[in-house]
Amino acid sequence: MRLWRLAALALVALVSCGEVPDVSRAASDDVLAPYEKAAWPGYLTDIALPRDRDYVILSYLPPAVPLDLRTPETMRATLRAGLSDPAALAEAKTKIGHTIVAWQCGAHQGVTSMTGETRLQATRMMLSGWGIVPLLSTFQDGHLYTEAGFSPRHDLAFRQGKGVVTAVEVDRASCTRLRRALEDFVTHPAQPARNFGLLADPRRFEGGGCLTFAWYLSGAAGVIGDMQHLFRRDIEVRAVQIGAWRPVPPGVVPWRPGGHVWRDTPLSLRAFLGTRWDRGPVVARLSVPDGEAFLGAMIALRDGVQEPQDWRANRVLPGHGAVVERAEVAARRYANGFPVRRLADPDGVAALVLETH
Repeated sequence: MRLWRLAALALVALVSCGEVPDVSRAASDDVLAPYEKAAWPGYLTDIALPRDRDYVILSYLPPAVPLDLRTPETMRATLRAGLSDPAALAEAKTKIGHTIVAWQCGAHQGVTSMTGETRLQATRMMLSGWGIVPLLSTFQDGHLYTEAGFSPRHDLAFRQGKGVVTAVEVDRASCTRLRRALEDFVTHPAQPARNFGLLADPRRFEGGGCLTFAWYLSGAAGVIGDMQHLFRRDIEVRAVQIGAWRPVPPGVVPWRPGGHVWRDTPLSLRAFLGTRWDRGPVVARLSVPDGEAFLGAMIALRDGVQEPQDWRANRVLPGHGAVVERAEVAARRYANGFPVRRLADPDGVAALVLETH
């Protein structure tokens, strides 16, 4: 069962986490206090950004096994890789990857990220026969990490150079837009922070996943995440991937494909992973965030700065594909717009810093 659980965790990894806010008024320090009043995580202190400048920092701990969404069969192979190479998943500081946003806006230094599905609800649903449905569902135990609650495990991984960290210098107005976007999300009456799911859009205050929420915040400041349309991929869901409707676990809003006739019996995980996903009727076409496209862009930003033997250069999805390649081209163009590109803490975090002077 342990190996099947690793495969299920790999599937959950694919959930891989509005209008531009008005900057005419400052964000509320009281609302943002949980994200700004404690000390920055150690890895952010290690990169020693100048205190007289404003920055937005995107940090990504990628999953050990690339989450390949290029075709239905590469998606299935991604999960099977969790069975054949469980050690690779176990060695990752986070089995499913994680994305974090931090900022330095004048006296304000903050950090946050979105998480959820904390009780392995998706794993239990897959083991009980739901098929791919848990991947596309929404879990109502979503929440934002606070600065004081930042994961020591993640901090250690970044300090050891196992993540991809990018700090981008911004002007004060852009930094303020990020802080206002966070305040809008936290205080919205729909309470979007509690809705953790692959398909939820933070810009519409529906909720989000760690990737989409990071893009929402950084995009508000015009930093990398505003290219998020390049980090998405269209996929098809087929009837063969969908299991039986079971009693719904508490706090889960299951994804429901329109017009699909549910199975009478559960879809075992063995059958789910052992049946081709590129055959049979298509029941839905969806746009989903692609963490490998985002990772490819984050690594492409470092071209010409990082050492050729750096592990990050070899972590890009083998074979790339058009979606990843478009994201990489846009990222290189973006990075080339900064006069200064340098590595901070090169023997530790190895963060890329993009600066205007």
